[in-house]
Amino acid sequence: MSGSDPHESGRHRRHRSRTGYEQQQKIIARQKVWEKIYADMSAAQTYDDVLRILTHTPPLESPGRGYYTNLSSFIEALKPPRAASCEELAAYIALIQQLAHSIATADSIIISNAVQGLRIRMRDKGCR
Repeated sequence: MSGSDPHESGRHRRHRSRTGYEQQQKIIARQKVWEKIYADMSAAQTYDDVLRILTHTPPLESPGRGYYTNLSSFIEALKPPRAASCEELAAYIALIQQLAHSIATADSIIISNAVQGLRIRMRDKGCR
Protein backbone atom coordinates (compact mmCIF):
# COMPACT_ATOMS: atom_id res chain seq x y z
CA MET A 1 0.00 0.00 0.00
CA SER A 2 1.29 3.50 -0.82
CA GLY A 3 0.75 5.21 2.52
CA SER A 4 -2.74 6.40 1.71
CA ASP A 5 -5.58 5.96 4.17
CA PRO A 6 -7.31 2.66 3.33
CA HIS A 7 -10.59 4.20 4.46
CA GLU A 8 -10.27 7.16 2.15
CA SER A 9 -12.58 7.00 -0.84
CA GLY A 10 -11.24 7.16 -4.38
CA ARG A 11 -12.82 10.56 -4.81
CA HIS A 12 -10.86 11.98 -1.86
CA ARG A 13 -7.60 10.44 -3.12
CA ARG A 14 -8.16 12.02 -6.54
CA HIS A 15 -8.92 15.39 -4.92
CA ARG A 16 -5.76 15.26 -2.81
CA SER A 17 -3.71 14.29 -5.85
CA ARG A 18 -5.25 17.10 -7.93
CA THR A 19 -4.55 19.55 -5.12
CA GLY A 20 -0.91 18.40 -5.08
CA TYR A 21 -0.72 18.90 -8.83
CA GLU A 22 -2.27 22.35 -8.56
CA GLN A 23 0.18 23.27 -5.80
CA GLN A 24 3.07 22.12 -7.97
CA GLN A 25 1.76 24.23 -10.86
CA LYS A 26 1.60 27.29 -8.59
CA ILE A 27 5.20 26.71 -7.52
CA ILE A 28 6.27 26.47 -11.16
CA ALA A 29 4.30 29.61 -12.06
CA ARG A 30 5.79 31.48 -9.12
CA GLN A 31 9.31 30.45 -10.18
CA LYS A 32 8.65 31.73 -13.71
CA VAL A 33 7.51 35.08 -12.30
CA TRP A 34 10.67 35.26 -10.16
CA GLU A 35 12.86 34.52 -13.19
CA LYS A 36 11.11 37.28 -15.16
CA ILE A 37 11.27 39.95 -12.47
CA TYR A 38 14.86 39.02 -11.65
CA ALA A 39 15.88 39.37 -15.30
CA ASP A 40 14.04 42.69 -15.52
CA MET A 41 15.71 43.99 -12.33
CA SER A 42 19.11 42.84 -13.63
CA ALA A 43 18.57 44.85 -16.81
CA ALA A 44 17.25 47.99 -15.07
CA GLN A 45 19.54 51.00 -15.28
CA THR A 46 17.25 53.79 -14.08
CA TYR A 47 14.45 54.38 -11.62
CA ASP A 48 12.09 54.68 -14.60
CA ASP A 49 13.13 51.16 -15.67
CA VAL A 50 12.04 49.88 -12.26
CA LEU A 51 8.72 51.71 -12.54
CA ARG A 52 8.19 50.02 -15.91
CA ILE A 53 8.81 46.64 -14.27
CA LEU A 54 6.10 47.42 -11.74
CA THR A 55 3.58 48.13 -14.51
CA HIS A 56 3.64 44.38 -15.17
CA THR A 57 2.45 43.48 -11.66
CA PRO A 58 0.20 40.41 -11.87
CA PRO A 59 -3.36 40.51 -10.49
CA LEU A 60 -4.05 39.84 -6.82
CA GLU A 61 -3.80 36.18 -5.82
CA SER A 62 -1.55 35.42 -8.82
CA PRO A 63 1.48 33.26 -8.12
CA GLY A 64 4.52 35.51 -7.76
CA ARG A 65 2.57 38.70 -7.12
CA GLY A 66 4.47 39.07 -3.85
CA TYR A 67 7.72 39.66 -5.74
CA TYR A 68 6.21 42.77 -7.32
CA THR A 69 4.65 43.89 -4.05
CA ASN A 70 8.00 43.55 -2.29
CA LEU A 71 9.84 45.40 -5.06
CA SER A 72 7.29 48.21 -4.97
CA SER A 73 7.60 48.47 -1.20
CA PHE A 74 11.38 48.49 -1.41
CA ILE A 75 11.51 51.15 -4.13
CA GLU A 76 9.09 53.40 -2.23
CA ALA A 77 10.84 53.23 1.15
CA LEU A 78 14.31 51.89 0.31
CA LYS A 79 13.91 49.54 3.24
CA PRO A 80 13.95 45.75 2.97
CA PRO A 81 10.45 44.26 2.98
CA ARG A 82 9.93 41.77 5.82
CA ALA A 83 8.51 39.15 3.46
CA ALA A 84 11.42 39.32 1.01
CA SER A 85 13.42 36.14 0.50
CA CYS A 86 17.20 35.99 0.62
CA GLU A 87 17.27 35.96 -3.19
CA GLU A 88 15.11 39.07 -3.34
CA LEU A 89 17.28 40.92 -0.82
CA ALA A 90 20.42 40.09 -2.80
CA ALA A 91 18.68 41.21 -6.02
CA TYR A 92 17.74 44.53 -4.38
CA ILE A 93 21.37 45.15 -3.43
CA ALA A 94 22.41 44.52 -7.04
CA LEU A 95 19.56 46.73 -8.29
CA ILE A 96 20.50 49.62 -6.03
CA GLN A 97 24.13 49.35 -7.11
CA GLN A 98 23.05 49.38 -10.76
CA LEU A 99 20.89 52.45 -10.21
CA ALA A 100 23.52 54.30 -8.19
CA HIS A 101 25.14 55.81 -11.28
CA SER A 102 21.88 57.47 -12.31
CA ILE A 103 21.12 58.89 -8.87
CA ALA A 104 22.34 62.29 -7.73
CA THR A 105 25.35 62.38 -5.42
CA ALA A 106 23.23 63.93 -2.66
CA ASP A 107 21.20 60.74 -2.58
CA SER A 108 24.26 58.52 -2.15
CA ILE A 109 23.80 58.48 1.64
CA ILE A 110 20.24 57.25 1.18
CA ILE A 111 21.49 54.53 -1.19
CA SER A 112 24.25 53.54 1.22
CA ASN A 113 21.73 53.27 4.06
CA ALA A 114 19.42 51.17 1.88
CA VAL A 115 22.20 48.72 1.03
CA GLN A 116 23.21 48.53 4.69
CA GLY A 117 19.59 47.81 5.68
CA LEU A 118 19.39 45.03 3.10
CA ARG A 119 22.62 43.47 4.32
CA ILE A 120 21.40 43.58 7.93
CA ARG A 121 18.11 41.91 6.93
CA MET A 122 20.04 39.25 5.02
CA ARG A 123 22.25 38.59 8.04
CA ASP A 124 19.20 38.38 10.31
CA LYS A 125 17.55 35.89 7.95
CA GLY A 126 20.70 33.78 7.78
CA CYS A 127 21.26 34.47 4.07
CA ARG A 128 24.66 33.83 2.56
